[in-house]
Amino acid sequence: GSLLRGKIIYGIPNQQGDILTWVGRDPKFETKHEKWLKLGQPEEGKPKKFQFVRGFHKSQELYGQNWHERMARKPGLKEAIHKYGLILVEGFNDMIALEQHGLAAVGVLSNHVSEGQIEKLLPWVRRLNNPRVLMWFDCTVDGDNGAREGLWQLSQHCNVRTMWSTSSH
Repeated sequence: GSLLRGKIIYGIPNQQGDILTWVGRDPKFETKHEKWLKLGQPEEGKPKKFQFVRGFHKSQELYGQNWHERMARKPGLKEAIHKYGLILVEGFNDMIALEQHGLAAVGVLSNHVSEGQIEKLLPWVRRLNNPRVLMWFDCTVDGDNGAREGLWQLSQHCNVRTMWSTSSH
């Protein structure tokens, strides 16, 4: 009966590295979603990929916003940021996978970048010698729309590019 029972659990740390909240991902989401699409169910019955704890405002946080802890733990991330830029992705696994490959990324926990997330991102980006952000959102219609919107918002503050789109790949 627990909120996160049967889910893959992610801890979301604040900028100091302390856990703000826990999030659960339904490992059966794809199967449930496919079934829901085939049955043509109403929008309110749509299965949820992620379960966030009530009261957590994901639009105000970034997954991986604990910059100093991450840079201390993986010193190569600082060099990767200077070489490639900071990569902005949608989700948890994207950020984790890129970090495992030595690339610095943060997740927006959605396919849209909020003003609050941009406010958290910009001070860090401005500290870099080469302030560049690469938007690496999912190659889907929703990912394209979010990247388009985020590209416009971020381009007013820093050098930003998208990695791909549904029309390019």
